[in-house]
Amino acid sequence: MEKQFRETLGAIDWGPAYYINPVGYLFESTDPTIGWWDTATRHMPELDKSADILDVGTWFGIMPRVLKEMGYTNVECTECAAHNTGVRDKLTALHELFDIQPYELEVFPGKELTLPKQYDLILILHTNMHWKIHDLYCLTRTPEQTTLTKEWQIAKGEGTHTFFVPWNLSEWQTFITSIKKYLKPGGQCIIQPHPWPYDDQPEVLEFLQPYILESSMEQATLCIK
Repeated sequence: MEKQFRETLGAIDWGPAYYINPVGYLFESTDPTIGWWDTATRHMPELDKSADILDVGTWFGIMPRVLKEMGYTNVECTECAAHNTGVRDKLTALHELFDIQPYELEVFPGKELTLPKQYDLILILHTNMHWKIHDLYCLTRTPEQTTLTKEWQIAKGEGTHTFFVPWNLSEWQTFITSIKKYLKPGGQCIIQPHPWPYDDQPEVLEFLQPYILESSMEQATLCIK
């Protein structure tokens, strides 16, 4: 899968997509020499072209676009309106260009998720699904005033400060129990929580250990069966 995916990624003309949304993240994720998808595709199983595949949180839609080009005929994807405010028009234009129709899905910590059917492969790649940003408050004090907001990302100088609370043990237990219900016999869910914050959380780490394929901060990959 890894080699064929990289070759197909490199063969597609992404120029029209760059015209719609000329951002670095799109350039990087469509450049086969960067290896954006290599960790995930290395662990993706070989499947029949008619397999049911779901890409959760597709964003630009790169994964379903490439899989369809590879000949997979039953590729679906999701997107979350609450998480793409401000870029929704550009994402919609990309989805139309790629001929994909994401359906709405928002995953809440500690809540059962609902999908329309079972799948042979569920992909949740380069995801911040495990962030609990809605629990955060930002207290800002200046000589003029004190404000309390729900800001979770602050640009300062040349860097960006991002704040989040990761899912805890019970939230991971709920998610894994829930996602397994939507896997066909022999099916898999490959999820890449990014970044990986659990090396200093022994309870969570012990629970996730059977699913961990790689656990570096930038390239953590879990496989749930």
